[in-house]
Amino acid sequence: MYLWCVVRETFRMHPMGPFIIPHESMRATKVMGYGIPTKTPVFINTHTLVRYTRNKFRSEWHLLPRKGEGEQQRVEISHRLDFKILPFSAGKRKCPGAPLGMVMVMVALATHQ
Repeated sequence: MYLWCVVRETFRMHPMGPFIIPHESMRATKVMGYGIPTKTPVFINTHTLVRYTRNKFRSEWHLLPRKGEGEQQRVEISHRLDFKILPFSAGKRKCPGAPLGMVMVMVALATHQ
């Protein structure tokens, strides 16, 4: 259980890349008060995204594995605004090997000497 929490917290703190693949707005919209015109390229900063999520923990800049205790032990990518980690992408194109990837990381850490 603790190893699972460490891996999950590490994935949260250290996303794979600085940005999610760029998208384009389909229609004019507002996000947090900022206007985004139609057909505007949108870059999402994953580093900031994983640290400023709506959750109950105050210390988003420190590795705190115990805060994941009590959560389900599976790779769960939430599609809501309050997701906590994004190691394998999300949506229709999320990584189909996410559960295998999580197991491989945990086996590598558990058997490392």
